Amino acid sequence: MIIPIRIMYMRILLVNSGYFLKVLFVIVNLAFSIELFAKSVVLIQSYPDGVWTKGIVNGATETLQKFSSNFNIINYVYDSEILRHKDFKEQEKVVTEILNKIKQVNPSYIILNDDEAVEKFINKLDPKLNIIINGINDVPENIPGVKKEKLNSLCGIIEDFPIEQSIRMITLMSSKIKQMSVISSNNISSQIVARKFEKLQKDKTQKIKLRKIYLSDSWEEWKIALMKINKVDDLTWILVPYEIKNKKNINMSLIDIAKWVRKNVRIPILGILSINTKMGFLSAISIDPYGLGRQAAEVVIRMEQSETCSKIGFEKYKYLNFEINKDEVRRLGLKVPSEFMGIARFIEDKDLILGER
Repeated sequence: MIIPIRIMYMRILLVNSGYFLKVLFVIVNLAFSIELFAKSVVLIQSYPDGVWTKGIVNGATETLQKFSSNFNIINYVYDSEILRHKDFKEQEKVVTEILNKIKQVNPSYIILNDDEAVEKFINKLDPKLNIIINGINDVPENIPGVKKEKLNSLCGIIEDFPIEQSIRMITLMSSKIKQMSVISSNNISSQIVARKFEKLQKDKTQKIKLRKIYLSDSWEEWKIALMKINKVDDLTWILVPYEIKNKKNINMSLIDIAKWVRKNVRIPILGILSINTKMGFLSAISIDPYGLGRQAAEVVIRMEQSETCSKIGFEKYKYLNFEINKDEVRRLGLKVPSEFMGIARFIEDKDLILGER
């Protein structure tokens, strides 16, 4: 980005009483431009321009601006939640439009956020660009569509959800919990996380049995599944509550989902996102979008300081939030182990998006 700054020197005429003393400082129309070059960082988002997307943008922007004011942040949204219901040509049309915009910007860095954006863009971007993959749910070689020859030149952040730690926490809170189910929206990220639950069940030391995983974008199907879960399970996980459609194919608000869940589900609920505890769930050791944006920006800064992407490689998300709703603990008759007292952040019903119960 080039910012022209024009400095003008104007004619000054000094008049002295008795005679005219013309002191002429004339540099008329002398101008020059100082070119200040800003480095463009392009963010490509998988999801609509909501809480998750804005959190990533804010985290990246604030972190980069603290390091230097010489960054220009540009955000493009590839709305995978809408486009996956469109035909392939329509999807590719949006991809092409974003790629053309990127060519015009000629960015110094590109940050691909979440699995859906990686799958759609990674093989179509110029391999000479500095590409950072942010918020993927599995190792890069397991992401559909990523060519193996590109892996060595990539770096980024892996969302490593600490499922085992949450299960250990709940078993310490209650020895009566023997069976659980999982429910989430049905996108690529949810499918990957669901496979982690399935893989975890192969560990024979696990004390809680996984009964079923429900993946759906239909609120009607969610309600049926949650009523079943409430009846037969001791614990449930609600992973990704975004983009859940009602009968009119309109997205359910998180507040409406939370109200229904709190009224109808009376067993402990665990989550993996920062929004989960704000919806009234018992606990979440979660990943926060602001933290994702911050950590991706930190990779950019390291590259600005001469580290290469191949040297940095892939690292796990490091800004985990551990929250426990103490009002839910009390309602469910549970007890928080002393080892969590200095680690977890305790919230109350008054901190929720719904207010008090």
